[in-house]
Amino acid sequence: MTTSTFTADAAQVSPQSVAGPSCTLSCIVIGRNEEKVIGKAIQSLIAVREYLPDTEVIFVDSASPDRSVEIACQYPIRVLQLRPEWQLSASAGRYIGFLWAKGEYIFFLDGDAVVDPTWLVKGVEFMKAHSEYGSVAGVLDEIYVDEEGGGETLAPNVFQQDRSKDIDHRKALGGTAMYRREVLEKVGGFQPWLRAAEDDEMHLRVRLGGWKVARIKGYMGVKY
Repeated sequence: MTTSTFTADAAQVSPQSVAGPSCTLSCIVIGRNEEKVIGKAIQSLIAVREYLPDTEVIFVDSASPDRSVEIACQYPIRVLQLRPEWQLSASAGRYIGFLWAKGEYIFFLDGDAVVDPTWLVKGVEFMKAHSEYGSVAGVLDEIYVDEEGGGETLAPNVFQQDRSKDIDHRKALGGTAMYRREVLEKVGGFQPWLRAAEDDEMHLRVRLGGWKVARIKGYMGVKY
């Protein structure tokens, strides 16, 4: 797989997204000025190919002036760049990433986070076995660092997931979550003009569409 870099246009739709899914999992990582972590984020996603070889990874960069794109282009992934004159937001990044995604299941990751690839496998297996669920996530930690990248402080299980349960039903899951492609297509995908709370708005539409939303057992990753 070779790296492809595009300047993404809102009206530009990947032929694969029109044709339907052609791989098991699409991992979409979004970010702006994430040069300190983006390499680790991408590496954690690429690692899932050991278990799901047809996994694709897409990085959507929000016109970063730092080395985010340069670093991302060192990996065998697709890199999309949003135009600086656009209204940039996490929701716009997810919207564009999904337009280009080919997977039956879609996993969204922030550029300052690292995922456990074995959880992604569990997430796909869970979704295959439970068609009533539209979106799932797992245990997520946060690590707070100072501007120099030191002084780490761990905040475990930031969403207070009930680890005693195999399935912890929720109203929303935050930005790092896995979706069923069919669900995103039916509810309309992320709204690119939203500046905040796009994950809450999306999960509201998922639930109104009749699907369940939950955190499932297992450590999903860490956000910096």
